[in-house]
Amino acid sequence: MANADQLRVGSVIGAIVCLTNVHCGLQTGYTNLMQMPSALLGFAIMKLLTKQTSLAFDANDNILIQTISTSIGMMPSAAGLVGVIPALEYLLQKPVHIPYGKLVAWSVGVSLFGLAFAAMMRWRIIKDQDLRFPTGAASALLLNVLHGPEKTTRALETTSEEHQSNDEPRRVQNGHDSHIEEVHLDSSLTLLSLAVGISIVYTIVTWFFPILKDLPVIGRAAASQLWTVNLSPGYFGQGIITGPTAVLNMLAGAIVGWGILSPVAKSRGWAPGDPGDWDTGSRGWILWVGLAIMLADSLVCLMAFTLKSIWPSTGKPEANPAARLEDADNKQTWRGHLTIGLIISALCCLASVKIGFGSNVSTLTTVVAVGAAIPLCLVGINAIGSTDYNPSSGIARISQLLIGAIFHRGGSRALAENLVAGGVAEAGVVTAGFMMQTFKTASIVGANPFVQLMGMVYGTIVGGAVASSLYKLYARVYTIPGDVFGMPSAFAWRDGARLAIGQQLPPHVAEVGLAMGVCFAAFAALRLRYSGHTLSVFIPSGVPFAVGMYLTPSFTLIRVAGALVVFYWARDVRRSQASLYVFASGLMLGEGIGSMASLILEASRFR
Repeated sequence: MANADQLRVGSVIGAIVCLTNVHCGLQTGYTNLMQMPSALLGFAIMKLLTKQTSLAFDANDNILIQTISTSIGMMPSAAGLVGVIPALEYLLQKPVHIPYGKLVAWSVGVSLFGLAFAAMMRWRIIKDQDLRFPTGAASALLLNVLHGPEKTTRALETTSEEHQSNDEPRRVQNGHDSHIEEVHLDSSLTLLSLAVGISIVYTIVTWFFPILKDLPVIGRAAASQLWTVNLSPGYFGQGIITGPTAVLNMLAGAIVGWGILSPVAKSRGWAPGDPGDWDTGSRGWILWVGLAIMLADSLVCLMAFTLKSIWPSTGKPEANPAARLEDADNKQTWRGHLTIGLIISALCCLASVKIGFGSNVSTLTTVVAVGAAIPLCLVGINAIGSTDYNPSSGIARISQLLIGAIFHRGGSRALAENLVAGGVAEAGVVTAGFMMQTFKTASIVGANPFVQLMGMVYGTIVGGAVASSLYKLYARVYTIPGDVFGMPSAFAWRDGARLAIGQQLPPHVAEVGLAMGVCFAAFAALRLRYSGHTLSVFIPSGVPFAVGMYLTPSFTLIRVAGALVVFYWARDVRRSQASLYVFASGLMLGEGIGSMASLILEASRFR
């Protein structure tokens, strides 16, 4: 079981990840759990602590620290603190302001539902289905390397049994970090510290010289259309971790959105305002097109998942039937307890919505949102298990459309109600998807799932308070939305709610959005049909493409630079990518830590 040191270490690491995600989420809508650096930092800190005590520290303890930090770090995204909540507080004609205590209650309540659902589905997804969860598998291998080579051998044997296939361990190793066995603790910590230091210094420097966030390197004419470059080390690191496929889709979205559609909409008078204006400019206009692409892609994925559930594949060999029979009693016991837990968590979710928003959201709407979240959670889990990418923003739009279709209401309350309903779905998708990654890690390592679940509950409760505090702090110090924190995800949520309740669209956006939506529905179908094929990476992916459209190019171009480093590293350097990912994670963590210094400077107005 957990001891106080593990809880404290996991909480501190999780708070740093949470800070990073609040900062990056309010700027771009992007968050990252940073499971591998959390495991590495947890290992290093606990090794220092255990040198002074007689306590043992093994992989099971390490994964508990990682689980706690992950649960805390995911809260800005799971609780909607970078999307739904700022949209409610700052973008409605009649804003819905949420006091701190109620915000904590909302954050914890909606996140516990997704957590309970992930635990409920753990056996089916981890034990029964052949899903890789590349980051979860890579984190497990890192833990096994840190805690001894004999553990790695047992982990690979366990993975082989779970997937009933002798070649699955090789597939896991050739996934996210194929040479992770080459990780060395001292060099990795040195690399991580260097990256954190670089990023902290840069983040503080940019507070004194804001031009570094908006360099017109392509020319003044391009800069007038928002084609600038942000030299942020954190977003460079994000490009490395995200990888070339998703980032190049974002680049394609930026080219189509900001290089083609934006000038056309401006010249034809469809978006006559300044290109950066969300209401009258092309930024708001192309956001609608991006929403259409997200919806089309997510609807196709939902239909594919539904068909797969109705007609599951058969004939899969079962290499270890004795082990399956041995697991039956455990499965039955877990299912009984977790069914009760899921019901309780659903009631907590309903209560948290009522506490947070009162009469702004009807109980019936919340019940429908919770019910809609269940199949959407499964879609998100399958997506992250297969591709390592959680398309929660696109999937939650389906919930918004569903609520808008069922409850035909107008006005500001309808917008607020739709936003909250979508937030419930997003919380479930984010929490269930990312928690299943940690369940995958624990399954390979052989950690106790009950202890891990308790760590998730602890992290969710602590994370609700930490994330809400950081969000309120940023909102108090900075102008939101503003030049530093544009809240693109919040605008996407607001416009998604407008679409769902039937408000009037900007001129000609319906025709362009419909055409693009049809194209990306076809692309999604092709991607599913040829999943695993070598050429499938060249089929455009809707969600990252749409994200590239509604983010300004400055955030996309620096990510492209990071992704190109990954491509060069794999082709020419031919060395372990583990050290590259550690360095990238340090850049992201450093930006989050440095942002706290910038926040203090901003609060004191020291110039």
